[in-house]
Amino acid sequence: MDEDRIGSPALRLLGVTKRFGPNTVVDGVSLTLGDGEILSLVGASGCGKSTLLRLVAGLEEPTAGEIAIGGRVVAGPGIFVEPERRGVGFIFQDYALFPHLTVAQNVAYGLRGPRRAEAPGIVDEMLERVGLPGFGARRPHELSGGEQQRVALARALAPRPSLLLLDEPFSNLDRRLGDRVRARTLALLRELGAAAILVTHDPEEAMASGDRVALLRSGRLVQIGAAEDLYHRPVSREAADFFAAACALPGRRVKGAIETPLGRFPAPEGMREGEAASVYVRAGSVRLVPAGEGVAARLLNRSFLGHCYQLLLAVDGLDEPLRAHVGASEAMEAGPEVHISVNPAEALVFPAERP
Repeated sequence: MDEDRIGSPALRLLGVTKRFGPNTVVDGVSLTLGDGEILSLVGASGCGKSTLLRLVAGLEEPTAGEIAIGGRVVAGPGIFVEPERRGVGFIFQDYALFPHLTVAQNVAYGLRGPRRAEAPGIVDEMLERVGLPGFGARRPHELSGGEQQRVALARALAPRPSLLLLDEPFSNLDRRLGDRVRARTLALLRELGAAAILVTHDPEEAMASGDRVALLRSGRLVQIGAAEDLYHRPVSREAADFFAAACALPGRRVKGAIETPLGRFPAPEGMREGEAASVYVRAGSVRLVPAGEGVAARLLNRSFLGHCYQLLLAVDGLDEPLRAHVGASEAMEAGPEVHISVNPAEALVFPAERP
């Protein structure tokens, strides 16, 4: 589970499960979050990401398992610490700002004890940090979506929580604004040394944001590790397909290699001679080669994606078109028939019978 990268634990989950009636929404999740670490929690809608955050925050109680924050057990058999006593900050998808309060009052809302007496100074400091100095007297309806998100961040960080939970915080912003606000948010979290879990359904955002990435599917933790590990060394076909759409080539092990319509690929350990396999090929791994080399393909469509051109190719033996991402000169020179090859080291091979 790549635990060697973790320092002192800000959060530890052991077999955390949550059931609503007969439905298991979170299923035996175990993971550790290091002090100051940012973890991207990613998965398709309905996979249990938000429920897991709510369990950590104390907004839901686990059916089974244990949750410890900063070494203190806050949920487990016979133990349940209320949300306000967990030292956790939470940013909801809709920001949940109080419309009847000013920005300053919103930011100061969660301050307790000695920090409450220092509220004016803390509010000014946090608004300065999120880039909204002088906004204290405004009300939420006077702010843009990006400004509301930054106020929500200031409010969550003002009490200096040991752990910050962010539930799809940039999904309501357009892509360009979301990228800017995300960069500012991550920079501030790292400056403050705050441990955080960022929930998203976007694989690119997950890989760009977290020190590690955790992939959740149907309530279960599929894989956790560095973004490079999940992208280049996925543990399953579902993990491979989630982080970059791929064409699945039918194959079979013959004389120590997997034979496919696009050539031979190294067979993974443990595969038997004659065993069926699926070889996942991503668009960026397909290369155009000179005529007479590689495999012949028919060009079905050419489209401009901004960072590259996408070629849609028909290959004998494949039921679905193959996608190739190439540069402008290659795309413009491509005729009705091209020849292609795939770097065997970039293909992902899985036994066909495994899910």
